[in-house]
Formats: sequence, C-alpha cells, structure tokens
Amino acid sequence: MTNISAVVKKLTGKDIRDYDLHVQFPGTHNVDGDSASITMATAIISAFEGVPIDQNLAMTGSLTVRGEVLPIGGVSAKIEAAVKSGIKRVVIPRSNMNDVLIDEKFESQVEILAVDSLDEVLEHALVGKEEKVLEVPISTGASVVMPPSQRSSMGILFLVVLVDMLGLTLVIPFLTYFVQDLASAEGIVDTGSRDFWVGIVIATYSLAQFISTPILGSISDRIGRRPVLMFGLAANSLFFIIFGLSGSLAMAIIARFLAGAGNGNIAVAKAYIGDISEDDQVAGRMGMLGAAFGLGFMIGPFLGGVLSDPATGIGGPFDTQFWSDYPYLLPCLFSSAMSAIALMLAAFMLPESLPKESRSESSKSPISQLGATFKSIASVLRLPNISALVNVNFLFLVGFTMMHGTFILFTSMEPESGGLGWSERENGWVFAFIGLVGVVVQGGLIRPLIRRFSLRGLMLAGTVLTGIGIASIPYASADMSMLIFWSFCAAFAIGNGIYTPTQSSLLTFASKEGGHELGTIMGAQEGLGALARIIGPLLSAVIWSETVEGSGLWSYHTCFRVSGLFFLVALLMQLGLKTSDDAKKTAGGT
Repeated sequence: MTNISAVVKKLTGKDIRDYDLHVQFPGTHNVDGDSASITMATAIISAFEGVPIDQNLAMTGSLTVRGEVLPIGGVSAKIEAAVKSGIKRVVIPRSNMNDVLIDEKFESQVEILAVDSLDEVLEHALVGKEEKVLEVPISTGASVVMPPSQRSSMGILFLVVLVDMLGLTLVIPFLTYFVQDLASAEGIVDTGSRDFWVGIVIATYSLAQFISTPILGSISDRIGRRPVLMFGLAANSLFFIIFGLSGSLAMAIIARFLAGAGNGNIAVAKAYIGDISEDDQVAGRMGMLGAAFGLGFMIGPFLGGVLSDPATGIGGPFDTQFWSDYPYLLPCLFSSAMSAIALMLAAFMLPESLPKESRSESSKSPISQLGATFKSIASVLRLPNISALVNVNFLFLVGFTMMHGTFILFTSMEPESGGLGWSERENGWVFAFIGLVGVVVQGGLIRPLIRRFSLRGLMLAGTVLTGIGIASIPYASADMSMLIFWSFCAAFAIGNGIYTPTQSSLLTFASKEGGHELGTIMGAQEGLGALARIIGPLLSAVIWSETVEGSGLWSYHTCFRVSGLFFLVALLMQLGLKTSDDAKKTAGGT
C-alpha cells in the first residue's frame, strides 16, 4: 500500500491515511500482492475524483511510487480468466507483452491494452475522463492526473495573466496618438514635449505595479491568494474604462496608475501555482502563464489597433459623434469586459490555494506595507542565490522593455533614414507574430525542453537568444530580405519564451528550499520587474531622442546596442549562479 498511497497523494492531493478505505472485488478470490496495485490505485482515484470505472475492463500490474507499471507473473492465466468472465478488454504491463501465451480460442475475444504508467491505465479505465481529468507530463516521461479543481484554477490563472498583459499591451498602437490628442488640447504641441508625456503615461502604469506588487504579494501571504486576484481584476475592469474616457492628461495618468496598482497580481498568480504544484509540475505550469504573456502580447496590440477609432475604421453603429469624441474607448471596453469575465469566473470557480494554517501571521496593516516596499525588496536581495535570480531578471527586463518604445520608432522610420517605412498595420502583424511564437514556445515546446535540458541551461540559452535578437533589429534595413528581420524577431521571441518559465521555476525552487514565503519572494521580483519596465522605456526614450539623428556609434542603433549590453551582464551573472541538483532533476513538466 505504500506505493499506492504515494501515487494517490501525488495525483489527488489526498492522503489515504486520513480515510477509512475498503476496496472489495466481488466474485473473485486470492486478490493480493503487487499485481493488484494498479487496480487498487484506480479504484481509490475513481472514488476521490468521482469518475466511474469502465466495468468491461480488467487490469493487472505492479505499481511503483513514481506511477510506473511493472511486470507481474501469471499474466496469461489472468487474461484467460478475464475472458472467461466476459471481459472484453484487459490492461497489462507493456513489459509483459512478450509473456502473453493464451489459447487461440481466446485471442479473438479480447483486446489487450499494454501500458507503461498509471496515467495510461486511467485513460483506459475512467469513464467520462475527458471532462474530469487532464493529462500532464512528469519527469519520468509518464503522466499524472490534474484534479478538476486544479484544472479550473489554472484556466482562471491563465485568464488573469492574459488580462494583465492586455492592460499593458493593448494601448501600444494608440497610446502615442491618444496622449498627443490630450496634450494638444492642453496646448502642448512640441514633438519632444509630446513624446515626454507618452513616456510618463507608459511609466505610470509600471510605477504603480512596482509599488503595489510586493504589497499585494505580502497581503496574499496573510489573507490568501484568491481575494487579491479578484481585487486586481475589479480594478482593471473599472479603471480601463476611465482611461478610455479621459479628457485630460491628469485623468489619463491617474487612471493608468490605479489600473497598474490593481494589476500587480502576476506575482500572486505565480505564488498560487507554487501553492498547488509539486516540484515536477512547477516549470510546466509557469510555462502556461508564460503562454498567457505571449498571447496577450500577440492579441493586445492587434486588438488595440483594430478597435481604435471605430467611427472611421469600423463604421456602421460606431459612426456616431460619441465614438468620434472617444476614439480609443472601444479597446478599453474590450479589456474591461475581459477583466469582468475573469472576475466572475474567479468568484465562482477559483478555490483558495493557501490554507489558513499556512498563512503569515504578520500584524502589519496594508498601509504600513506601502512604506516597507523597498525594505521588502532589499531583504529579498540579501538572500543568497535568490538575489542573483532576481537581479538577473531585472537586467533581462530592462533590456527587453527598452525595445518596447523604440521598436515601432525604428520600423516606422523612412527607408532612406535607415528604417523600414512600416505602417501601424504592419507593426501590428509583427507584434502578433512575436506573440504567436511566444505562445508556441511557452505553451507547448517548453515542456519537452525542460524534460531534456536543465533549467539553468535553458535560462542561459533564452538570455542569449533574446539579447542577440533585439540587438540585431536595427541592422535589418529595408533593402534586405524581410526574412532576416523576421528571424531576428523570432530569435528574441523564442528566447523570451524559454527564459521566463525557467527563471520563475528556479526562483520557486530556491524559495521553497530556503523556507521563504513564496508570495513575498515573487512579489519582490515582480516589483523589481515593474521598476525595470519603468527604467527600460524611459532610458530608451532618452537615448533615442539624443542619437536618432546621429551617426557612427551614436545613431539609432545605439539604443538597441545598450539593450544588448543589459542581456550580456545578465548572462555573465547566470554563469556564476548555483542551482540545486534536485531542481534540475525534478523539473520535468506539469
């Protein structure tokens, strides 16, 4: 029963020692020994998860603590006994297939199903499994069952992160024009001054996240993850509408600040995953959140461009004075509606992941936590190994976000000036491509990669690819093949897709091994990430404005070169990073 207990606890989260279990095999005799292991485990999981078992199926096989099905003796006699009882399908260990020697009269009466792992047994045995279980790979190459509650939780977390990314990326196509309109209405017409206010509005959102993220992470350690996630969704739903209705720069800045403050909950979503996941599930599930990042980065700018100025671009019912007065409200309404849907799903379907007995007992009020934001980050930066991972992530994000503002500035430059001469629509398509690549990598490729390579090695590779891809962008001129430019974009999209989940997984492992509160650690990292998203765009804006008309070392290439230097420093820091062997060995997927 030891192996059965371990496997059942891993798959369902329930300890069978807490239950009075009785498994009966009617009409049989001498059912004992290892050959009944998979039958016992299947029966218990069926009861716990409320999924019936196919009664026209027999099974035999020994079970290891890792969920592998091992060979047993007397397999031929057991198959014949099942056929004589009217059973049409029999599950046996794959390693027993060469041992099967049954009477010819039985061969046409039975289907023999060879399996290597318990998940394959459950796939054959459980009725209605498509609705009740989800297969996810583990480090052995087999699979485990994700309980229905965790399946719905991961779906809602995916939506939470997607909404957060939409709040950040949906404004990319129209923000410059929106701020220009507001600035012009207030008498600010100089191009440099206008671009300055664009940078302020962009930085405001990240500044709010920088302040709120560690606080929300700490609060979630005290009161649980669910209420904090719901607060962020409610804030996004409200303040995005206010932003779309903004009639002044002050109103726009306040709306973006409050939306950013509520949306500092990605750290809480990552802590939620850490709460409900085994070590071998963390990396794959972090990859699912990374896929939400990629999807948000793909559809956010695309929708922001398509839905902007609907009176002119869409017409029909939108061809009214109201939509002419508020040309950027529609994409904001879309983001708000997404947040409202996610909020309702969280309210009715998202269980709390942090038990009361595991919560922090800090007596500090949320107000006092505001003043402790920098202190919290400083304390995390003093932790061995964790500080290195957090600093690497900070440098990576500064380099990555420097590209956000200057990418479109470069692609929209006239070809004779060195740019590509692209329109807003063409820029929308390239952002969609970048996001699609991220979804493919983090939603699918990351799992087989982490089963084959170490997390540290993948993080290094992701940093190299991202840095080279971004630093190379301005060297793809209009007279060169566009395949070269798209290759550069694919490189940094793939690199980012590999880096993000592996770095988050290594930080999770380091936090658990050190006995630190995961919400606080993730909160500090996301807070520093928000700081990087402030520094990156502002730094690139200053460098771009000073060098865009220059030549030699000081030209429009300079901003991308400086971005590459940040990735180089991050790479050098990773070379001295020490990771636990356990993290490397167990990070096999979800």
